[in-house]
Amino acid sequence: MEFYGRQDLLELLNKRSDALSKGYRQNMAIIGAELIGKTSLLKHWLSKYCDTRVVTVYIEIRHEEANSFGERFVGNLFFSFLKNSHNGLKDDIVFLLERCAKYIPKTTAFARKILSERYARRTDVVFAKLLELVEQFNVESGKFCVLILDEFHLLAQMPPKDIYASWRKHIMLNKNTMYILLSSKKELARKILAEDLALLFGNFEKIDLQPFDNKTSSAFIRDKLKSLSVSEQIIAFIVNFSSGKPFYLNAICDALMNYHLKSAREANLTFDFFV
Repeated sequence: MEFYGRQDLLELLNKRSDALSKGYRQNMAIIGAELIGKTSLLKHWLSKYCDTRVVTVYIEIRHEEANSFGERFVGNLFFSFLKNSHNGLKDDIVFLLERCAKYIPKTTAFARKILSERYARRTDVVFAKLLELVEQFNVESGKFCVLILDEFHLLAQMPPKDIYASWRKHIMLNKNTMYILLSSKKELARKILAEDLALLFGNFEKIDLQPFDNKTSSAFIRDKLKSLSVSEQIIAFIVNFSSGKPFYLNAICDALMNYHLKSAREANLTFDFFV
């Protein structure tokens, strides 16, 4: 899906990440309903942001075994490091470990230890060790890290339940890593941030991501359907039907474009199309 809008948030992400390399760290939590565009926002920002001093690491939290999570975390960290350093890339954990050993040997040795130890089956232990790995990476590489955890609330559902104990400590003490947390479970996320991740230092700037307003939704539709003749009545209907959610706006516009391309007649859409 082509990204649209949210320029104020893109600028805020740039501002917070730029400040990190200057010694000011402000963690962020972006909360919003499903299909509101949280992941699209961060992935678009990641595709545009570039600073060789800052390594950006995106991790999607899933229901999975601890050792699988550990391998994905290490792989994404090392892949992002090599990409940030303009090194050759291959999405393969063996390749990434071998290549990174040339540049960050201590961090790579620690990563191998995490992945090989039997305790890799315990999520809380693995997560704590991975946070230590990020600290080691900061020290050895001399780079800052922006760690993005998508659907972070799922960590609480992995046994054991109190996975936040060591995390709170690392957030407060490791000021070279900035966290961006995403969640579609609004009430649960707020509860975790207010209770489990309530910190004296390293607190989270909370952003409640909203659907597009009517003006932005209408502009989105006109931009997507600029090659078609679409009435204001149709635009208003799509805005109302989609509730301003980017996913639905895009899906409806794509369907209309596909209908137009497949139709033998010249499209001139009216309200009757939807009846």
